[in-house]
Amino acid sequence: MVRVLITVLSVIMLTSITFYVLSSQKSSNLVEVQSVNPNIRIELWYATNKNFTGKQIYPVEKCYLIKEVAEALDRVQKELEKQGLGLKIWDGY
Repeated sequence: MVRVLITVLSVIMLTSITFYVLSSQKSSNLVEVQSVNPNIRIELWYATNKNFTGKQIYPVEKCYLIKEVAEALDRVQKELEKQGLGLKIWDGY
């Protein structure tokens, strides 16, 4: 139950941060999230054939985020690790 709540809150937080940064910044500089924090897990099913299309859609399994969003998630990841938890990103650019 706690993990589900953390997942839901993480999605809400990621969405909120993304909208805030996009609205306050005209140029979006993207960074690979795992270059900021390699402990943030990613699971991009569209980079595999394990999705509803049965075909690979994304050419590589890399998640790019706006730099400020990746840095915010880095801070959250570090706090979660203190509790033995962590973030997982299910989809990204």
